[in-house]
Amino acid sequence: MYAYYLSGFPIAGATFTEDGYLLQKIAASNVGTLGLVVVILVRLYSGWGYVGARLQSKVIEYEETGWYDGNVEPKTESEIKRDNFLYQSDVKPACDRLKLFTLTSAGLWVASCIALNAALGVKPLFDEYDPSVLQRVRFDEDFAKEAAKASGGKPTYCNSRYYSAVAGGKGC
Repeated sequence: MYAYYLSGFPIAGATFTEDGYLLQKIAASNVGTLGLVVVILVRLYSGWGYVGARLQSKVIEYEETGWYDGNVEPKTESEIKRDNFLYQSDVKPACDRLKLFTLTSAGLWVASCIALNAALGVKPLFDEYDPSVLQRVRFDEDFAKEAAKASGGKPTYCNSRYYSAVAGGKGC
């Protein structure tokens, strides 16, 4: 929840700066935040998987200073039983929960990507950067008047940092 409000929504707000793009802002921030959550969950799952693999192994691997000078020693029967108990009671439930949460989050991320794709297809009435709108403004006087009214009397390039810089910021 904090990631959504502290990073996801502000970044999406910087991407969609114009009025009328609230649905796109919400969908984009949801995609970004869920992507971060999935990455963190995959990292947690891999860590718990490593611990589980070490506990289920029949040998103990000693790593002294690096991979090249380690040693391997077989576990005793009591160590195998103890490690199996630890795996069954602590590690396996954590791995199962992480797997469920990761798959659920990944499914929600895919659904959010689909929702963002659908939201990007929904545009406000006057998308001043759409070539068809620009053509229509040139030839339809009534449409041009409505577009000027919708822009609040200032040039529409003022809503875009890029186009405002290209125009030299005049009229904003």
